[in-house]
Amino acid sequence: MPADPSREEKHRLEQLRRYDLLDSPPDGAINDITALAATLCGTPMAVISLVDEDRIWFKARYGDDAPQIDREPGLCASAAFADSCYEIRDALDDPRSLNNSLVRGEFGLRFYAAAPLVTANAARLGALAVLDREPRKLEEAQRAGLERLADIVVGEMELRLRLLNEMRERGELGVGERPPSDDPKIIRDDQVPNPLRLHPSPRLLGSDRGGDRLDVGAHDVLKAHASLPREAVRGKTSLRERT
Repeated sequence: MPADPSREEKHRLEQLRRYDLLDSPPDGAINDITALAATLCGTPMAVISLVDEDRIWFKARYGDDAPQIDREPGLCASAAFADSCYEIRDALDDPRSLNNSLVRGEFGLRFYAAAPLVTANAARLGALAVLDREPRKLEEAQRAGLERLADIVVGEMELRLRLLNEMRERGELGVGERPPSDDPKIIRDDQVPNPLRLHPSPRLLGSDRGGDRLDVGAHDVLKAHASLPREAVRGKTSLRERT
């Protein structure tokens, strides 16, 4: 008997809410991953998207400032359910994306590639995506690197959930309560080794944190993450202003 799609989606949304990520404050490590993904793939934009019931909410974004967009098929809403890297080399020629408002509207999206964010219990929360207004094609190493970075995003999310649960069990947080995004119990830089933290205050290519620019190439990105466990340019029109 085939699975009930509505039941599966209900379970997926329950899992998404269990991670308590929607509308949460920015997370430095996860923000840095979008910059690394854009650098790895040579794109001006990257996002970490979470697929909610009727919207796509961005946990992190690089190269654009829109907090969320409507849930439409063809891009993030479809990439989250892909088995591997989901790539649209020219959105104007691809039937999967042709009717998406980001493609046919003023935003003018032409290239989209994403790796799904799949948890240990097979919940599909969203995708790590790179975007461009020009057609392009990823190399195999870039596709593999994007999938690797998506695994790291999931690891960060799992770690955050575990730490939140531990704090709630100790009575440090109430049910549904969140700590500040810079709370050391959540960041845990001194207790959780993370090759993403390339500098005490990481400054990545194109970030608006100020200071010197840190040039990170595709080889550097893959090398920096090789030790991590498997589990564990802006345009004038932004996603926010699309029509």
